Amino acid sequence: MLAPGLISIAAALGVADTASWLITLPSLGAIFFAPFAGRLIDRFGAYRCLIIGLFLYGFIGATGVFLHGSVAVFTNRIALGAVTALVMAGGTVLISEWYSGRARLRMITQQGMSIELGGHACLVD
Repeated sequence: MLAPGLISIAAALGVADTASWLITLPSLGAIFFAPFAGRLIDRFGAYRCLIIGLFLYGFIGATGVFLHGSVAVFTNRIALGAVTALVMAGGTVLISEWYSGRARLRMITQQGMSIELGGHACLVD
């Protein structure tokens, strides 16, 4: 979703020289934070972590518009990736807790299809 306007977005955020990092850093944040997300879910519960994660996802995502400069913007993007790991893991754990058997398999399939559909919908002009 960012790719078509990446150069102008990066220039507005003050990171024009390192624009590709705007897309890469959330993934790295998710990779590095995923083990901690699992521990948080084990300790505090999937539902609570999911709700807090969704709130933080919206908050961190919205604050990015007010940031300028590489340190602030890149920290924000890594934090967004970390919260993404919490939301994704929390959602998957809840599916495994709330469903069983064929219903669980069907819901996991729907989750995967929704992720893919959302990715394709964002690519359509």
